[in-house]
Amino acid sequence: MTAKNYLSKLSETENRIRSMALVHEKLYQSEELSKLDVSNYIKELVANIYESYETGVPIEFKYDFDKIKYSIDTLIPIGLIINEIISNALKYAFQGKDKGEIYIRFTSKQSKNQTILEVKDNGIGADIDIEDLKEDSLGLELIDSLTDQLDGNFDLSTEFGFHYFFFFPPLK
Repeated sequence: MTAKNYLSKLSETENRIRSMALVHEKLYQSEELSKLDVSNYIKELVANIYESYETGVPIEFKYDFDKIKYSIDTLIPIGLIINEIISNALKYAFQGKDKGEIYIRFTSKQSKNQTILEVKDNGIGADIDIEDLKEDSLGLELIDSLTDQLDGNFDLSTEFGFHYFFFFPPLK
């Protein structure tokens, strides 16, 4: 492993640890110790991840959240999923582009009895399907495992940037 690869892996591990630590930090600051507001947590998590990467490209983050609060048992896997997606986007999606955009939507559809997480970028995309990506990507394996942990499933489109759709049962 080269020094550059080592530093990259160390940074990725550090971001994963930070995403878990942020949940604990927010809980301690919260008036309600059992649940946290999703929007504040995700926005702060994304800001921390963005600060840890030198993309050389300005990225605009757009959010669409329902007013939802979740427990630490839900937010840690959600945070780690978002960490993997945003980290990969910042590393690869905007190569050769002047600017980028990442959109995150998190909504709970009580009428449909499901929670939806959507994360997409307007990056360069890839000419590869999800099964091929799973074979070569530890990050995608982690996303798949964390999604299973929350009894969900996901789909990924890579044609015009990466576009993840996660479907979960109602989360707590």
